[in-house]
Amino acid sequence: MDAQNTNITQLDKANATLVALAAQVTTADRKAAMQELQIGSRQTVFIYLKGKGKDLDTAVGLIRVFRRRIEERERELAAA
Repeated sequence: MDAQNTNITQLDKANATLVALAAQVTTADRKAAMQELQIGSRQTVFIYLKGKGKDLDTAVGLIRVFRRRIEERERELAAA
């Protein structure tokens, strides 16, 4: 097997993580991420959530925002 085919890049991992998070990401999460990361287009966020992101820093930023917000919701629901 070719080494190129077996190496998963950090961007690939980030895109896979965003795809896995997508079902739990709300509209408010997307808006908060756009504001926090200064992303000008909703379409950009959707592209990343579909696993087609091109910039690692943006992907990691989105993961951080989405995970934080999802975890906050989980804590609130657990306390309910």
